[in-house]
Amino acid sequence: MKSISLAEQYRGRQMLITGTTGFLGKVLLTMVLDRFPEIGKVYVLVRKKKPQTAKQRFEVMASYSPAFGPLHEAFESELSDYLSRRVEVLEGDVSLPNLGLDANTASRVQENLDLFVNSAGLVDFDPDPRDALSTNVEGALNVLEFVRQCPKARLLHISTCYVAGNRSGAVHETLTPNYCPSGQPFDAEREYREIYERIEAVAKSLDGDTEMNQIRAAVLKKMTERGTDTSDYNLFNHFVQREKKKTLKRKLVEMARRRADELGWPNIYTYSKSLSESLLLARAGDVPFSVLRPAIVESAQAFPFPGWNEGFNTCGPIVAVLGSWWRHCPCDPTAALDVVPVDTVCNAMLIAGAALLRNEHHPVYQLATSSTNPISMERAVELCTLTHRRDLRQKGKSGVDRLVRSRFDAITTEGGLFYDVGALRSMLGKLSGWLDELPETLPDDWKKRAEKARQMTTVADRQLGIVKKIFDTFKPFVELNKPVFLASNIESHSILEHEEFSVDTRRLDWRDYWMNVHQPGLNKWCLPVLQGKS
Repeated sequence: MKSISLAEQYRGRQMLITGTTGFLGKVLLTMVLDRFPEIGKVYVLVRKKKPQTAKQRFEVMASYSPAFGPLHEAFESELSDYLSRRVEVLEGDVSLPNLGLDANTASRVQENLDLFVNSAGLVDFDPDPRDALSTNVEGALNVLEFVRQCPKARLLHISTCYVAGNRSGAVHETLTPNYCPSGQPFDAEREYREIYERIEAVAKSLDGDTEMNQIRAAVLKKMTERGTDTSDYNLFNHFVQREKKKTLKRKLVEMARRRADELGWPNIYTYSKSLSESLLLARAGDVPFSVLRPAIVESAQAFPFPGWNEGFNTCGPIVAVLGSWWRHCPCDPTAALDVVPVDTVCNAMLIAGAALLRNEHHPVYQLATSSTNPISMERAVELCTLTHRRDLRQKGKSGVDRLVRSRFDAITTEGGLFYDVGALRSMLGKLSGWLDELPETLPDDWKKRAEKARQMTTVADRQLGIVKKIFDTFKPFVELNKPVFLASNIESHSILEHEEFSVDTRRLDWRDYWMNVHQPGLNKWCLPVLQGKS
């Protein structure tokens, strides 16, 4: 196979990228604009978000996001002119037919479009299934139909390795029609219809007298406890409708999680992404497309700069917990934490896109380290601990940080938490109840101490609840399953600029990456947001 020059392949091309306000899409966009200044046109599909228009959202992002740093350095005062020549912001939404574009705009874009990169997606693990379906499934199908109307465009659809579901062992780079991890008979088209029927059934169930009376009673109780005027009908009805929406969302999430679990997926996110893959395969027809599946996308190794990260990802919450007083990580210590730097993923996206343009593409590309350069959970926790200890020694705010916490080690605890969170929360609940029942005849000083202790138990219970939720969320990925994602297809393409667009994960030095790039990046860009400090 002849070597591909990416610069040559993208020269003069027109591409459309969705998801550019997200972590992955933003890095891809800046990489394209930085490394391919002779590209023809880059369309970015952006939703308006009141009070901002789509164009205003993009302008703010381009002006202030650190991800655009390389472009500011390269073009300085001429950046605005460069962006105006190379980028066109389209106000739209993948969840809408024709992407929410008017007919004239859609036709104009479609006429000369070469490549559509769909990196839009709802990445919350257990969102409202209506939102997951709207973005991850309907969005993917709307993109497919948009590309179908293009004379020459190809489609690169971004998915996730974890569509494999609850399974261990080798996961091949294949697209299986009507894939279901549990192995039971599965028809994606029927599932797509029936999940909406299930959603409608749950919504109708809340309209019954019994359910509505329960909601009204709950609202009345809350209003009474807060001293709110319960005789104000409009206010009462407002709270009832709000409570009904919350109840509906909770019940829908419970229903969708049960359905995903029945079929063998660990959460609603992977269920919806896998469903979209099966439907794309069934409906694509003669539309040329590839699916690119990254594993856990994390901090940049080099581009836009070492350590760049954004949002709430897999590592962030776990790193935050292990940097607190809680130092036990329930997991299988031998399981791989399948982390891939975001710039490696973007390099792969551009290689896969070029292969599509040359009709030399594979149906599926996986980007993972579990098969090429695995880091075990035990090693990841060790590196996390070493980084926390170093940072506490050097930057600790108190003597306790520098002299005590800097000596703590985090450990993996196979088969459950070393200290059972449920038992601890039960104990705190009993203690709080006992403090509530202390006699009124206690001296005032004792009452103040008891109230302070009760407040501390409430805070501790809330913190333990967060710890439990974090580890429960990631349990399928670090404890219950041990998949090994094969990732050789992307390396089958020979690239002239192979150093600049490296996808060789074997070269990752995990100690250096984790301690000097990844965790410092999390500390700077993600954990302050997670902790409510930014």
